[in-house]
Amino acid sequence: KQWKLSLFRTRKLYEGVESNGSIVTEAMFNSFFNKLSPRAAVFALKTRVAECEGDINDERPACKEALEDTAYKVVENTAYNLALEKLKRKKTKLRRDWDHLAKHAQPIPSRTWPERQPDDEEIPSIDIEWTYCQRESQLLSIQGGEFIAVSAYCNDLLFALATSLLGQSLEEKLQKRGGLIIRVLAHQGYPDAMCSYGMCLMEGKGCLPTNSDEGVMWLRKASDEHNHAQATYELAGAFYLGDGVEVDECKSVHYFKKAATIGHVAAAYMLGDCLLDGIGVKINRAEGIFWLFKAAEDGHRGARSRILSLIEYKDGNNYGGFTDSSRQSLLSLNTSEVQNYGGIINSSPYESTQIVSPIVRRRNTLNNSKI
Repeated sequence: KQWKLSLFRTRKLYEGVESNGSIVTEAMFNSFFNKLSPRAAVFALKTRVAECEGDINDERPACKEALEDTAYKVVENTAYNLALEKLKRKKTKLRRDWDHLAKHAQPIPSRTWPERQPDDEEIPSIDIEWTYCQRESQLLSIQGGEFIAVSAYCNDLLFALATSLLGQSLEEKLQKRGGLIIRVLAHQGYPDAMCSYGMCLMEGKGCLPTNSDEGVMWLRKASDEHNHAQATYELAGAFYLGDGVEVDECKSVHYFKKAATIGHVAAAYMLGDCLLDGIGVKINRAEGIFWLFKAAEDGHRGARSRILSLIEYKDGNNYGGFTDSSRQSLLSLNTSEVQNYGGIINSSPYESTQIVSPIVRRRNTLNNSKI
């Protein structure tokens, strides 16, 4: 009965008149479909799509495309509202749990990868330990022992040493040594070093010449050959910002999803943001909430803030050039709006620094994903 009723009403709506003869507006149309069950709405729309086959040839493609687009929007909007309602029921518990975790969390390092980031005081002890490890490796290789296992441990020590030299020391001599260690390990096929070497080439760290093209090559190699989560995330970022490659939002979403599936928290945050705003992928806010919630549960503070802001979001509110009150993601304004504001987000308290452009919007979101 519901399906038949929705089909009848749909026909009337597409003819442009209600039963009382009034003109049907787009708002009325959307309101009607939102009240229907998803199955009934989709059934009615699919039936009307089939009826498009009987339309005049010139109108048929446009008719089908418009209806299929509307059907997708109905399903997407319904799924989003259901996901949002589910979160709203848990709002108080989420806020309490996340506030507790935030108060008792360990200080977050300036860089969250690699996990082990020794400070300056640890460098001498790591250096000594690596020297003994190297001697033991040589002895075992002569005696025919398990050289590979000891060598892998040596590589772990070397990588920790290089990470400390690159991240903690500003001396050119130590930076150069760190860059050299990373380069050697990368060429030996050590996955973490391949990723780090690619990042160093893109940023010009470790006294290495900046070479974004080669940096992307190493990131792709680590991602494709070793399924390396951080390398995949960095590669997604390169496509997202056009660093060393042409901007390709579709490829960036592909790699963000790959990294998020592996378990990379920042990638899950970025994937959620892309799905919410339809960047490089068709808008799917329900799936976007899924990935943001996953990142939030894994400790991403920006994702937690974004989830709570989505729950409290109100249409018509001015969020100062941001998508919501979390201030995690900038709005991407069109050219005329940028010109009207002189290239600046007019209502933002950060108006002296927040320049409105697609690339700035992307860089802002990507930086927030690393928090």
